[in-house]
Amino acid sequence: DRINVIPNAIDLPARAIQTDRESEEKNILCVSQLLPRKGIEILLKAMQEVHENHRSAKLLIVGEGERKDELLEIRHREGLEDFVIIKGRASGDELEEAYAACDLLVLPSFAEGMPTVILEAMARGKPVVATDIPGVREHFKETAMLVPPGEPHRLSEAIVRIIDDGQLRRRMGSEGRRLVEGRFTWDIVVRRIVDLYRRVLGP
Repeated sequence: DRINVIPNAIDLPARAIQTDRESEEKNILCVSQLLPRKGIEILLKAMQEVHENHRSAKLLIVGEGERKDELLEIRHREGLEDFVIIKGRASGDELEEAYAACDLLVLPSFAEGMPTVILEAMARGKPVVATDIPGVREHFKETAMLVPPGEPHRLSEAIVRIIDDGQLRRRMGSEGRRLVEGRFTWDIVVRRIVDLYRRVLGP
C-alpha cells in the first residue's frame, strides 16, 4: 500500500495511421535494442514460418545492440536476407516512416519494464503482437495480441492471423489508439505525478 506505479507516457501523434492497405505486401516492424532479453532470434525463427504463408511479408528490425552481428549471421545462415532487414539505429523521421509503413509491430521480449515502442505503435493505430510477460501483460493484455515468450510457432501464428484479417488489424489499431489517448499521454501521466506529490507532501 506504500507503492504507487505510474506508467510511461508519450506525445500523442495528431492522428492514427490506420493499417488499411490492400497491398499484398505486409510489413512487420520490430523496434528494439538487440540484446539477449529482447528475443529477436525468436522473431527471426518465426519469420521463416510467416514467409511460408505470405511470400511477400517483410520484417524491418530497427535498433542497435551487442547481438547485432550474431543476428546478422543468423539471418544469413537461415536464408532470411530477402525478407528480413536489420537496419540499426534510425532517426526520428526514419522511425516515423517505419511506423507509417508497417502493418503491425512485434516485440518478442523475454523481459520488459513497460515498452514505449508499444505505446508508440498503438498511438499510430498499429496492431501489436508481444509476449505475455510482466510489464506487457499488465498494461496491454486487452489491446495487444500476447503469445508465450520463446515460442516461434506461436509468434508466427499471431503474426499471420493479423496479416490475414484486415478487420482485426483495424479493430486492434483503433482499440490501441483509444487506450493511449485515455491513459498514457503526458497530460494524463503528469497529473498523476502531481497528485501523488500532493498526497505525499500533504496540505
